Amino acid sequence: MSTPRKIKRYSEGTFRIGKGGTYIHGLCHPDFATRFARIITEFVHLEDCMITVLAVLLGDSDTTTAGYVYRSIVSPRGRKELMERLLTLSPQNTQCGPEYDAIISEFWSLNLERNNYAHGQWYTDSHRGEVWLTVFDEHGWGLGAGSGATSHNRGTRQATRPNKRPCHEDYGRCGP
Repeated sequence: MSTPRKIKRYSEGTFRIGKGGTYIHGLCHPDFATRFARIITEFVHLEDCMITVLAVLLGDSDTTTAGYVYRSIVSPRGRKELMERLLTLSPQNTQCGPEYDAIISEFWSLNLERNNYAHGQWYTDSHRGEVWLTVFDEHGWGLGAGSGATSHNRGTRQATRPNKRPCHEDYGRCGP
């Protein structure tokens, strides 16, 4: 009687990228995971602040009505476009300075960056603690895009601490 063949199933596992290291799928660095959660959760508060900007552009001091309008538009792109149109096409907003353009532009750029964090693919080097984020672009996903997965593919960037050092330099020493 022969031994039954072992059935192969998915396991979390790791993968190698050239000579660069062994990576785990996901964000497994506790400090970066905490920072990631903060970025994602803070964006909701930024959106609440944008309701005040919308109220000004609507010519209304009551943010309750502006909040209803703002939340009825689900897409951040739609919210941005509404505020831009109110700013540029409404006669009552001719006195608004360039800071309103800057606020709307900054909101949009933060939204795009937040989406990169939220929808990108995260990898953690299982030995050195390096954290990498890949962002989908027309060439695919950074670490896995094109021929031969390397850390230099377009759309891939190493996550850095606020002081711009690669995270592996602070691995194990980071506080919340």
